[in-house]
Amino acid sequence: MKNLQLNPYKITWAIITPIKGKFTQKDFSLLKKTMPSLCGNDYLNERCAHFPTKERAIEVLAKSKASKEYKVVFITDKQFGMTNNSESLLKVATTLQINSQTTI
Repeated sequence: MKNLQLNPYKITWAIITPIKGKFTQKDFSLLKKTMPSLCGNDYLNERCAHFPTKERAIEVLAKSKASKEYKVVFITDKQFGMTNNSESLLKVATTLQINSQTTI
């Protein structure tokens, strides 16, 4: 059996936040169809999903549908582990990661 080694610098978390307004339950349901790991925080108005690689995250997000536009910032699993439940996940993102954000 092959020894599986997880790399916290390759596992990617996509932080999804609405460009305008609040994250809707309808969009949560639509996005959950392509991202079963989608979870989040109503208080902070953001959702997140994890993927084995950033490339896989981009591939899945390209297939995702929502009723309005959302911005997506990618962080590593290592960064995700440094987050606090009461703070936005974007707090651990680097300037490069924030500047490299995409929309869905």
